[in-house]
This record gives sequence, C-alpha cells and structure tokens, in this order.
Amino acid sequence: MSYKNFVNISFTASKRDFSVGEAITGQLQVENKSKIALKIENIEVKLVLKHQGKGETDSIEINKYVEKTIKTLAVGAVAIVEIDLGAVTTVTYNGYNVTQSVLVYTKVDISKETERLLRKEKLSDFKIGGYLSGVFRPDFYNETLVIVTKSKAEYCFIKGKGVIKPGIRMAAIILFLGLVISIVCGVLVYNMLKSNVVIYGFLFGYAIIFCSVYYLKIGPYLAIGAINFELQNLEDQHYSVKLYTKKRTQIIYEVAYNLLGTELVTYDNGSRRSTATYVFYKTAAKTLRGRTGRMSGEGSFPPNALPISIKNNDFEIRWIFAIEIRTKANLKLKGEAKVELAYGDSFEH
Repeated sequence: MSYKNFVNISFTASKRDFSVGEAITGQLQVENKSKIALKIENIEVKLVLKHQGKGETDSIEINKYVEKTIKTLAVGAVAIVEIDLGAVTTVTYNGYNVTQSVLVYTKVDISKETERLLRKEKLSDFKIGGYLSGVFRPDFYNETLVIVTKSKAEYCFIKGKGVIKPGIRMAAIILFLGLVISIVCGVLVYNMLKSNVVIYGFLFGYAIIFCSVYYLKIGPYLAIGAINFELQNLEDQHYSVKLYTKKRTQIIYEVAYNLLGTELVTYDNGSRRSTATYVFYKTAAKTLRGRTGRMSGEGSFPPNALPISIKNNDFEIRWIFAIEIRTKANLKLKGEAKVELAYGDSFEH
C-alpha cells in the first residue's frame, strides 16, 4: 500500500546537465496533499552514485543534506528548500553491462502520531477497517536523475606506476589447462587400455606442451625480465609513457602499448556467481623501438566522457595499461597492469 498520494515530493535541478566538479544544486518541494497537518521529523536529501546491471544494483552515498527546520506542514501547504549537494567527480554512463547514474534521493520522515492518522485515513479509503493498523508504513521518498558530463574536466592518473610480467600469465594458463586435459585424457585412455604405456604417453605429451610454452613464452620472458612502467600526466590531455627493464636485452624488436577502459559486474548466474567483462574503450596501439633497457613515448586520454576508476561491491570500472612485446624471432608476449584514472582539478581554474 502506497501513501505517495498524500505527500508529493519533487526535486528540480538548477540546470539540465552538470559538469564534473560542479555543485549539484536545485529546489526541493514537499507538498502536503493529505487531509491532516503533517508533523515532520526531518527531510533527508542524498546525492547517490548508483550502479545497475545483470540484475544487480548498488549505490554509493556521495553527500547528504538534512533539513530539520520544517516541523509542520499544513494541509495543502508546500515547503520549498534550496539544496546544494556538492560536486560529483565522475560522469553519467550507460554501458554494455553497467549503468552508472547520479541520483538525488529524498526521504521525508514524519512522526509516529502522523503515521497513525494517515494510516487510518488510508484504510478508510479502502473501507477495510482499522484492524490492519500497524501493518503498513508510509514511504515518502523520491528519486531524481541528474546528468553529469565531462565538460572541461581533464583525466589524470592517480596511480600510473607498476610492473608487468609479459607472457607469464598466458604461460601459466596454458600449462594449467594442458595439465588438466592431459590428466583427463590419460585416465580415460588408461581405463580403456589398462596399460602403463599410457602413463609414458601422458608424460611425453605434457613435456611437449611445456617445451612449447617455454620456447614461446617463458624463455623470452626470462631473457627480457619484468617491465616497469610509469605514466605521467602532460598538458593538452596527453600522458608520457616510460618503460624500463633491469636487463639490457637485445631480443626486443618493438613494444606496442595502449590504454583500456573495462566494466565488470559480478552477478548471480543460476547456482553460481559469474563476472561479465566488457572493454568500453581502447586507444589505438602505439609502438616503441629500442635496444636499451629504457623506452619512452606518449599517449592521449579519451576525448569523450567516460567513467573513472571505481569499485562498488559487485561493480567495477577498471582502467588497464597493456603492452605487447614482439621479439626479433617474431614471438609475442602480452601483459597488462591495473592503473587508476580520475578527473583532474581543471574545473577549479
């Protein structure tokens, strides 16, 4: 049973779209449409960042305003409150699996005495008597969507350093899957043939897999070593890229790098939990060449409005710096590391 017909709540934003870093302001109106005067305990207004996708929903409270000066609202009266909820540091985003919204959530709390009177009023309308008194409670609330855009705000790295071990993750995956497949196939064949030759066949097969992985991935990685990277902000929405290794290797022919924006949501998929991943942004790869242990280049941030790095329980916006090394033997090693992207303070200048 809803009591929304008794109290009308509306929030009118001061403008259609807000920019990152701009205060969310507007006018809140609370109208008493009931037949009794409302005794109000408080009016709570929250600025909320809400994520939705794959049947999951979660929110982060950004700021809160509590209005306690309005004590009573007469029949037919309208209370008007000017609201300033502070700034939002990310943008509205409608992705493939994840939606990110900025909401102004308003809740009006009334006294217990007013609840009892409204309940009686509502039940009398339905002509079902007062024996259900106490079962239903008023829920006076309102949600208003606010659009936040990038505008003139600039991206910047708040964490742009790390270490990448190219090829190792893929090598580990192949070796693990190869071991599982070899064991399963070995057991099946052994049950059919009942011969110890199967064991030697299993060992020989996995040895081939290991040698192949070592030649294609592990060996080149050991020759190159871990790649240290550092990304630093430059002017005009560019950033510098510095790569260096402890080893002065001669086998690197070129290194390609790019920046990726990825959305992730973990959701219930029947009897288990699954994670859906989608790359919503990927820069064109740029290439570095050099035989020393240090390489440097530049990259550019996306021109469009995209969400920054954020983790909200089952939801995550993840930015990744990825590289692909091509050796002189034309072998390829891929690796990546998580970085953190935010909007800078350009809106303050």
